Amino acid sequence: MNDPNRQKTEQHSGHKGECCTESGCETGLRNNYFEGKRLSADSFRVEQEYTLGRRRMLNRAIHGWGVVYGYGIDSHESNSGRLTIGAGLALDRCGRELLPGGGDIRFDDVFTLDRAGKRINVDELRRQLGVQPNVPWDQIPPEIVESVSAGCWLLSVHYAEKDSSHVRIEDRCCCGRDEWDHVCETVRYSLQQIDCDQCCQGFDC
Repeated sequence: MNDPNRQKTEQHSGHKGECCTESGCETGLRNNYFEGKRLSADSFRVEQEYTLGRRRMLNRAIHGWGVVYGYGIDSHESNSGRLTIGAGLALDRCGRELLPGGGDIRFDDVFTLDRAGKRINVDELRRQLGVQPNVPWDQIPPEIVESVSAGCWLLSVHYAEKDSSHVRIEDRCCCGRDEWDHVCETVRYSLQQIDCDQCCQGFDC
């Protein structure tokens, strides 16, 4: 068994330890802090990736995935094209936290998927439903609304990130570049029409 005090003595004396000094680290790389250490953007990326990776690993291993609480759904008029999603907490299969603020979402703003799970645009979904592209959701003919309402739809939430707080960086050569000061963790939704007799397939109901 390695003696940590012995390793530190060897390192401070100018000799590298024989174990784990040059090989890549696939099990969890984190910073080792010491007086005089130069901290760069990469240093903080290592720190952030380590803490995020460990937390998400524990989420997957201990809690699994799915809705923890909240996420209540309230539909408006049947042909308004809007849903109200309540605030809540969910975990995805990667262990990432999904924290929506709650509020209205429009069908035109969600990702739409076909029955095979392939992404399609809203105009294609409208075409499949027999709705003209320029017709607002609240003006869809009642017979089409009834047909759509009779089907089964799967609404899913997904982890997403978006850049926030734009900054302009100027270097000594007067060559500027655009950066973002923060990353906002948010969510996006997808909507998929599925067979009603398979609505819970693969899920623990």
